[in-house]
Amino acid sequence: MQYTVSELSELTGLSKRTLRYYDDIGLFKARRIKENDYRVYQSEDLDTLSIIMLLRRLDFPLSKIQQVLAQNTNTQQLLAEQKRQLLEKQQEIQSLIQWINKIEQEEVMMPDKEKFEVFKQKKITENREQYGEEVIERYGEEALDKAEHHLSHLSELEYEQAQQQEQIIKEKLNQLLEHNQIDVQGSDAEAVFNAHRQWLKLMSGQYSEGYHQAMADLYITDDRFKKYYDDLVGKQDAAECLSQIIKAYTE
Repeated sequence: MQYTVSELSELTGLSKRTLRYYDDIGLFKARRIKENDYRVYQSEDLDTLSIIMLLRRLDFPLSKIQQVLAQNTNTQQLLAEQKRQLLEKQQEIQSLIQWINKIEQEEVMMPDKEKFEVFKQKKITENREQYGEEVIERYGEEALDKAEHHLSHLSELEYEQAQQQEQIIKEKLNQLLEHNQIDVQGSDAEAVFNAHRQWLKLMSGQYSEGYHQAMADLYITDDRFKKYYDDLVGKQDAAECLSQIIKAYTE
C-alpha cells in the first residue's frame, strides 16, 4: 500500500512538517513520484518509522537515531536495554507518586530546592512539547539539547533574576502601548530591549544579535509566542511591539 505525506501524517499522528523534515535530513526518506515529484511511502517503510517514533519517545536525539539505523544496530538488543531502563524509571516514578501523595496529605514537606528541580523538569517537558519541533527544524537537535541542559542547571537566583527582567518587559511594554506612537529609541524601549536581552541570556545560556533577531521574528510569525507576550502584557500588540524594539537595536 502507498501513502502520501498527508495520509501517513493522519495514520501516525506525526505532523506533515515533521515527515518532510525527516525526509530532508535523510532520517526517513520518502520515495518520489516522477510525474509530479510528490513524496510517497510504502507499507514496508512503516517498520522503520515505528522504530524512529519509539526512539523519539525514548528521548533519543535524531542524530543518534540516524546512527542506529545507518549501522543496522541490533534492534532487539537495543529495545531490551531501553525496556530495562524504563522499568527502573517506572520504580522511580512510583516512588515520586508515593512522595506526592504524602505531600498532599501533609505528611512531609518537599524542600524548596527539590520543588525547584521538579518545576524545571516540568518546564523542560512543556517547552519541548510546545516548541521542540520548531526549535529542531530551525536550529537543530543539538540547540534544543543545549537549551534544555542549561535550563536544568539554572539556579534559583538566575531564575529569579530572569523573572525580574520579564517584569520589566511587561511594565515597560505596557507603558509604551499606552501611546499611539511607539518611540523605539526612547528610554522605555531601551529598557525593554536590555531586559529582554538579559532574560534571553539567563534562560537560554547563549546570546548573539542574530539569535535575538530570530526570536523577534518568531514573536510576530508564530501565534504561540505572540499569544504569550500579548497575554503577559494584557495588550494585543505587545508581541509586535517587542519585535520592533528588538530589531531596532540589533539591526
